[in-house]
Amino acid sequence: LQVYTMSLDDFIQRPAEMAYRFFDFVVDDDGTHELRTKKEEVAHRYEQYYEKKMMKGSRHITHGKNRNSEELKEYLRHDPVFGPPMGKVQSLVETCLAESHGDG
Repeated sequence: LQVYTMSLDDFIQRPAEMAYRFFDFVVDDDGTHELRTKKEEVAHRYEQYYEKKMMKGSRHITHGKNRNSEELKEYLRHDPVFGPPMGKVQSLVETCLAESHGDG
């Protein structure tokens, strides 16, 4: 089981780089230039979306030291980029926990 973690401070300060690292973790790299280029394009689009949202005065749920982790999780679950992989990870973790407790 591989789990990807990142610092929220890094995510806030460098959204394109952190999104690219996330995509690099989630998407198997077939070594092609086209795949790397596509991941870079998507990461850059995410950065533009994030910066545009910040310029409008919207405070991202991760902005600053928000201790409300449930609110953050809920936000990420509904995010179009991070929601689907989070759901898959949650399902996998729940399955592993059930199996380790003899429930599966």
